[in-house]
Amino acid sequence: MRHRTLGARAEVAAIGHGTMGLTMAYEPIEAEADIAALRCTHDLGVTLSDIAEM
Repeated sequence: MRHRTLGARAEVAAIGHGTMGLTMAYEPIEAEADIAALRCTHDLGVTLSDIAEM
């Protein structure tokens, strides 16, 4: 996984994970599947998650 510098000190994966679909955007919310998706992205080396509230 390639990495990029974010700000002055943070280094994150070049590919991020948008998490809007894990909360309010899509129904129904399936907690076990959502946690599995987060674990999978982490296992793949993704270190940037977009967790902005809407």
